[in-house]
Amino acid sequence: MFNEFNAHNVTDNYISFDDNNAPINFIYISTKNKDNIDVSSWLEAINASNSAIKGRMKIFSPVSSENFVTLNVHSADTISPNVYRLGISYVAGNPLPYPDFHFYNDEEVVISFVPSGEKGDEGFITPGTQAGNTPYWDGSEWVVSSNILFNDGNSIGIGTNNPQELLDVSGNIQAESFVSSVTTGTAPLTVNSTTLVTNLNSDMIDGLESSDLMQVHNNLSDLQDFSEARTNLGLGASDSPTFSSIRLTGGNQVNGFVLKSDAQGNAQWQNPGMKEIQTNAFITISEQDAGKIIPTQWGANPVFPENLPDGFTCDIINYSNYPFTSNTLSTVSFITKTTGWNGGSGASSITIPSGGTVTIRVATVNGLKSYFITGDVN
Repeated sequence: MFNEFNAHNVTDNYISFDDNNAPINFIYISTKNKDNIDVSSWLEAINASNSAIKGRMKIFSPVSSENFVTLNVHSADTISPNVYRLGISYVAGNPLPYPDFHFYNDEEVVISFVPSGEKGDEGFITPGTQAGNTPYWDGSEWVVSSNILFNDGNSIGIGTNNPQELLDVSGNIQAESFVSSVTTGTAPLTVNSTTLVTNLNSDMIDGLESSDLMQVHNNLSDLQDFSEARTNLGLGASDSPTFSSIRLTGGNQVNGFVLKSDAQGNAQWQNPGMKEIQTNAFITISEQDAGKIIPTQWGANPVFPENLPDGFTCDIINYSNYPFTSNTLSTVSFITKTTGWNGGSGASSITIPSGGTVTIRVATVNGLKSYFITGDVN
């Protein structure tokens, strides 16, 4: 049995029902004869041309009688059976749906999913706090306002919300390996730091290197090594060396000495004191000249007395400050008659060719003061 309400029973353009005492199974709204009613759905609205009409369905809370969901279903302005917009709004009809599916909520939560069974806990997708926020799942919900990962559409930032490169990481990176595909001659890594790297481990570096300035300080006390373009080497220097070969600083124990090596490659710091003989006079060599370099010219004649102690050594260089004397010979005279060089003995003097150098060492052999000469002699 159908309860039929005709147009004259409609008040203020709406019909209301109280289903507390009279349950309603379905509602049929039509301009057609009721003999064509389709009771397969609990609400049917149809016009004379069998086309859908505009309608709005409100669902009310049975407790507070406040509407909490409004479902707006609108057809096109022209007669059409197709629904083209679906709106779910917090306040009924405000606003009307604009896209095909419109969800409107005055609160921050955009969509709330509440799956059942073993599919997981409640999850939320919420608005971010700034452009580039990237959501991640923390185990119970989606988090968007994280300050870890940013994607501004052009670059990825990790730990920074203002990435300056395609990938910009603010913090430490841990990786098992690093593979570079840059061409030869291009540095794969650039360290923008002016401080010393105190934990540099060369075992972790594999490749070719070309550097203008290298600073190494790895548990070497106060020693700092500098290598600049393979031309200058500084030991103990605090800045880039400005010299052309080797420089030592802070070595007071060798201040003023020169490093000399014997034929076996053993090096020794020696006093580079000078005793220049500029005339062809006989100049007596004394004990105070030990370890000195004695430049001579103009055929000068250094004389070695008998009282020089055993172990006395010096170097004699035959050189000239004047081109026309470049071929003169320097003569070395010995008061004693015993000398030895190149296996010879008994000479009382030797000559040194221009530019030549000899080393003289004094020792007592068989009770005789002897002079052992090595170097460029005639």
